[in-house]
Parts: sequence; C-alpha cells; structure tokens
Amino acid sequence: MLYLTVTDATVHSLEELQKPYHFKQWQKIVQLKDIADVKIKEGIEYTRINANGREGLLVAIIKQPNTNLISLSSEMQKKLDELKKILPSGVTISPYYVQADFVNDSVKSVTR
Repeated sequence: MLYLTVTDATVHSLEELQKPYHFKQWQKIVQLKDIADVKIKEGIEYTRINANGREGLLVAIIKQPNTNLISLSSEMQKKLDELKKILPSGVTISPYYVQADFVNDSVKSVTR
C-alpha cells in the first residue's frame, strides 16, 4: 500500500528513516522498520511536465483571498524578469497560464 505523508525533515540514510517514531494513536514509540518494509528506491513520477517538447518543471502560484489578482500578476512578472537574469544558460522560465490576462481582457472588452 502507498501512504502519502508530509514530513518536515530530510532523511539522509535508510538507518535514519528507520529510527523510532512516536505514533499518538498508539500512545507508544514504534520503529518504522517494525511495521513496514523500509526501502530507499527511485521516486515514481506521478505527473510529467512537457514544455515545448522538453521535460519541464511547473510551479503554481495560487492567489490568496482578498489579494488583488492584477497586482499579484504584475509582481510575479517582475520576479520572473529577475530570475531570467540569473538562470544558467539553456534554462528558461515563462508563464504558462496567467489568470490576470483574462481579467484584463474582460475589463478592456467592457470599457470598449
């Protein structure tokens, strides 16, 4: 079975991963190796991003409630411009979906 978990620590070795953990539901300390077969294996890719025919990375920026979408988009563009200056050669960064573009187009349509 696959159990997805979130952890706040980086594991550097199999032995470190097998250290005792405190499971509150059982009210005792249990070693992970006592309840599971612990192995270090290559990660499985659940999602693969393809950008212009090459493998890519997708970073999603999600607007929080009460945030001005147009201002956020403008600030993100400034950050992108800064990042482009320091990226290694051959590495590019570009927006994929800019929600503010639709808002701006809608405003222009109404004002016309």
